Amino acid sequence: MRKKLTALLLACLLLVCLVLPVSAADAPALFGTANAADGTVTVTLSLRGGSAVRSGAFTLSYDSSLTLSKTEKGLPLAVANTKEKGKVVCNWVGGAAEADQAVLTLTFTNAATKSYTFKVSGAKVTDKNYETTKIADFPIRIYVACNGKNCPSKSYKDVDQTQWYHNAVDYVLGNDLMKGTGKTTFSPDATLTRGMVVTVLGRMAGVKTSDYTGTSFSDVKAGSWYAPYVQWASKQGLVKGYEDGTFKPEQNVTREEMVTMLFRCWQSEGNTWKTDVAALNAYKDSAKVSSWALPAMRWAAANGVVNGVGDSMLEPQGQATRAQFAKIIMVYLENLA
Repeated sequence: MRKKLTALLLACLLLVCLVLPVSAADAPALFGTANAADGTVTVTLSLRGGSAVRSGAFTLSYDSSLTLSKTEKGLPLAVANTKEKGKVVCNWVGGAAEADQAVLTLTFTNAATKSYTFKVSGAKVTDKNYETTKIADFPIRIYVACNGKNCPSKSYKDVDQTQWYHNAVDYVLGNDLMKGTGKTTFSPDATLTRGMVVTVLGRMAGVKTSDYTGTSFSDVKAGSWYAPYVQWASKQGLVKGYEDGTFKPEQNVTREEMVTMLFRCWQSEGNTWKTDVAALNAYKDSAKVSSWALPAMRWAAANGVVNGVGDSMLEPQGQATRAQFAKIIMVYLENLA
C-alpha cells in the first residue's frame, strides 16, 4: 500500500512539473518596448513585476540621426546620462513590486520612415540580497511607418497609396533595400528577377560590395549593380548557377523560387524550425508546389511570410512581382529576422 501511495505522489509531482508554466523569475528582469507615431519614437525600459530587483544599470545605444527630446524617470532614483550623442547610460535604485515598473522612458523625434534598432548592453540588476545578475544584450526594434505626407514612395508616380502594397514599398525604400526602376517609377507590378532578389537579400545582410569584386558566372558582368550581390549569394550557397556557367540575372523568378531564396538566407543564419505542413496544405493549389520548394513554402506559409493571391490560391509557379517581394521582405524582417 505504501509503495502504491509513493508511486501516486511521484506521478502527481511529475504532472505538476509538466503543466506548470515558466515563472516570471525565469524571464529577464529588464525588458524594453517601443512605439512610433508621426515621426516620434518612444522607448521604455522596464522592470518585470515580481523580479525583486533593488537596483541596476544599462546602456542604450541609438541611431544618432534621431534627436533625444525627452527623458522621463519611471523610478524616482533613476539617473540618465545623455551627454554622449547616440548613447544613454542609466543607473537606478528601486524596483518593481507585483506589476511591471518603468525605469526610464525616452522620446526621440526626427524619425524617418524606416526601421530603428535600439541596443541595450551592459545591463545588470541587483536583488535585495545584493546579488548581481547580468542580463544578455538585447535589441528593441521599431518600424516608423509613413504618416501619409512624407512617404518614401511619394516621388514614384506609379505607387498607389490606396493599394495593399503601399506600406511595404515604403518599408523597403525607407530601409534602402529596394530602389526605384526610374526617377519616378517603382514598377510595383513588374516581374521580379534573380538579380533583384539576391541584391535585396545582400542589402538585408549588410554586404560590403567591395568585398565581392569578382564574378563566377559568364553572364554576370563585373561592375553591374547586382554583380557583388550575386557573388555573395553564390558563396553563401543561397543560389546556384546553371550547367552552362550562367546565372541568368535578368530571368524572372516564380513565387516559390523567391520564397526559397529567402528561406535559404534565413537558414544561413543558423535558424531552424519544426516542420508544419498544415498552413501550406490549406491552399487549394498546394499540390502544385515543386518538391524542391516544399520546405521553403511550408516555412513561409506557417510563419505568414507568404499569403495567397485570392480564393485560397498560392500560385507557386506564378511570376513574382516587385510589390509582392516588398511585402514578403517587410513581414520577414518584422517577424522573423
